[in-house]
Amino acid sequence: MEIKLKQIPVQLDLEIPFEFKEINPSDFQSYEVEEKIIIEPDENGFIYSSLNEEFDFEINNTLVINAAVGQGKSFAVNKFAKEYYVAQGNYKVFIVVPFISLIEQYYNKLLELEIPENEIIDYQKLKEYEDKNSPTFHLISINSLLGNFGENAISQSEIKKEYLNGLVSHCKANHFKAVFFIDEVHDSIKNFKELFVLN
Repeated sequence: MEIKLKQIPVQLDLEIPFEFKEINPSDFQSYEVEEKIIIEPDENGFIYSSLNEEFDFEINNTLVINAAVGQGKSFAVNKFAKEYYVAQGNYKVFIVVPFISLIEQYYNKLLELEIPENEIIDYQKLKEYEDKNSPTFHLISINSLLGNFGENAISQSEIKKEYLNGLVSHCKANHFKAVFFIDEVHDSIKNFKELFVLN
């Protein structure tokens, strides 16, 4: 696995202490990691333009974006997600979030980017979709993607298991490539435990 790191400098004029968690190649021992690339926000403080210059749709890798709140990470994710759709390749694009409240935000932003509604699945409404395999965009919580069934159940719901297993089979049979945008991954750390590794 190849991991690329992007880090964005942050300038803040605050009177309170602010901790910026730096990410470095040395944090990923036992992986092949390229050197960190530092990009600059545009004149409005947003990162999409600079990030777009570095983003390569042809390379199969993991890209970590470390930027401050309000610099347009979510905007960049939506724009890149749309590019996969516009390319009309065999892609399934997963936007994975830690909080259910973010699902609706991403759904609405994709609609604003003129993605047809029938190309988006909100995993919370699986019963409403006749064909769960055909849409390009799949909005899902990281809990569901990793099979975390929570503290009040003994396993993930059947409809979610069928949806994910069916989608995996569909992608394999039709040679779809899966692209995952995982937003706010630091808020999902509780899911990365031994219990869920097999999922």
